[in-house]
Amino acid sequence: MTVMFATLVGIGVVCVVGMAVLGLVAVVAGWTPRFTGIEERPRLWGAGVLLSAFGLTAFLFLGPLNSTHHLYRDLPLIGMGLNLAGLALQSYARRARPLPQLPGRTTPS
Repeated sequence: MTVMFATLVGIGVVCVVGMAVLGLVAVVAGWTPRFTGIEERPRLWGAGVLLSAFGLTAFLFLGPLNSTHHLYRDLPLIGMGLNLAGLALQSYARRARPLPQLPGRTTPS
């Protein structure tokens, strides 16, 4: 294993573990860091981050950062699909909910 390959694996592990920790905290505690800007649905956002972390792990470590990549041809593509599904779930969690109608109020006509 070369130094560059080991460095890329280390960076990949740090990124994926960081994503998984953020997602797990959001799912369990309903808390997100301020830089995410999530106020509406933090648990749904956390589930999307966990799905993205799992997909990115499958893509990276069964695809480009795998020394026997010829054994797993379809698994990296499935991982990329999971990553994109997680990103879509995160995007959906960021959408604002529609405001509820107050009872007894009518719109002016």
